[in-house]
Amino acid sequence: MAEKINSTRYSRFNDTYSATDITPYIMGTDSTGHQQLYAIGDIATITYSIHQDKNAVRTLGRIAPRGYTRGPETVAGTIIFNIFNKQALHELGNRELLGRNSIPMTSIPPFDILLYFSNEYGHQGRLGIFGVQIIDEGQTHSTEDTYIENQANYIALYVQPLDDLIINPSSAEFVVEARSSAIAGFGVNSGPFDYSYIEGSP
Repeated sequence: MAEKINSTRYSRFNDTYSATDITPYIMGTDSTGHQQLYAIGDIATITYSIHQDKNAVRTLGRIAPRGYTRGPETVAGTIIFNIFNKQALHELGNRELLGRNSIPMTSIPPFDILLYFSNEYGHQGRLGIFGVQIIDEGQTHSTEDTYIENQANYIALYVQPLDDLIINPSSAEFVVEARSSAIAGFGVNSGPFDYSYIEGSP
């Protein structure tokens, strides 16, 4: 008699999230120069991409490459904000040090973006983008638009991909745990994650 196949051995369950299940947090320097965790509700879209240079290693008399080198990585992306009555990320940046009431996003010190995922089934996840620096920003004001968008392009140091999370994102442990994951994510580079850029930035 043939053995009965247990279908549960060949199945798995996955959690899914939609854009409305995401709460973005930013860890950055406030107007007095102190680090704060902010929930940013005006982010409409956020993207990231990771590029690593890879070049073929070729030898004489062989068509196919012997292998590929693994070069430096570049992390970059775009953030689109829905503008209300103030500039996007107006909470960040030491205006007292710069002597200005408002500053462009390109002058904001590097910050971290922590995306917290939570769906209706109680599943939670997180994604971190560390060492974010805005390289350019822009707005379009038109009678054809019903609202104003602020688009910013950024570069970053590291991306912690989407993973499960149990810690409450409003607690300090959320940031500590996310940064610890970033350190572990360096793989062959086991050195500590350098956060001195936050303290040394204006």
